[in-house]
Amino acid sequence: MRKDLLDGLTTFLAVAEHRSFTAAAADLAVSPQAVSLTIKGLEARVGAPLFTRTTRAVRLTEAGRQLFDGADPSVAAIAAALDNASSLGGEPTGLLRINLPQPAAEYLIQPRLGAFCSRYPKIKLELFVDNLLTDTVDHGFDAGIRLGEKVPADMVSTPLTHSEPFSIVGAPIYFSRRGHPTRPEDLANHACINFRMTRGLYRWEVQNIDQNSSIAVDGPLIVNTAALALAGAAAGIGLAYLMDRHVRPLLEEARLERTLEGTCPPSPGFCIYYPARSQVLPKLRAFIDFFHRRPLP
Repeated sequence: MRKDLLDGLTTFLAVAEHRSFTAAAADLAVSPQAVSLTIKGLEARVGAPLFTRTTRAVRLTEAGRQLFDGADPSVAAIAAALDNASSLGGEPTGLLRINLPQPAAEYLIQPRLGAFCSRYPKIKLELFVDNLLTDTVDHGFDAGIRLGEKVPADMVSTPLTHSEPFSIVGAPIYFSRRGHPTRPEDLANHACINFRMTRGLYRWEVQNIDQNSSIAVDGPLIVNTAALALAGAAAGIGLAYLMDRHVRPLLEEARLERTLEGTCPPSPGFCIYYPARSQVLPKLRAFIDFFHRRPLP
């Protein structure tokens, strides 16, 4: 085996994942010049360009893509083996990057964050709150947390919570003006608060007599956080489609009312997901085991 060919693979993978020499340098704690020299040396040994570079983007060439597809799982396996070996003599260690939406951060992670960090002091935990369904692989995250129906099909997922019920709610002042819808089709004649997703506006999931379906709604307000949707509904702007845990306090205070009860199918709950080809490193396994289906407050 030519050991020199292994030199530079970590740098190559960092550039490929970040699609940027500067971002890769920051991740590796070296200068951009050092990254560029390492890549040039690797390209010389491979005998082909690995990246095309423009002022706006860095992209893999065909040779670069072949190297990335073969090297990425191999290097990940080596890293996992080293991490597993080191964990035998101590606690899980290293940087763990998790991408998650605001509701999961607030209700799942935040109440137990101190306990997790105390339990695993050698894990450096990065939590990036993001409601836009970011591609976790492209952005260098170890894992993501999403509601089960939003997990990409090519990912391995583990449930962290039980199913989450949803409700359609509005303020008493809204219903005094507009009345209650009696079937999902009536929502077309109501003001509804839309939620902006990465690929457009969220379609409300409803249950008809014999099947589930999703419908587009319209109204005077578009938001991208549950808190704003909740505030809009409480202000009488329109109807909102929200997790029960968001609306429960205002329901108890009679500031909101449910409508079309029984028509919202429950979500599978929050899941943590990661690439199917990745080994679960001890630091990620510790995170999964700690948060797996513990009772939520």
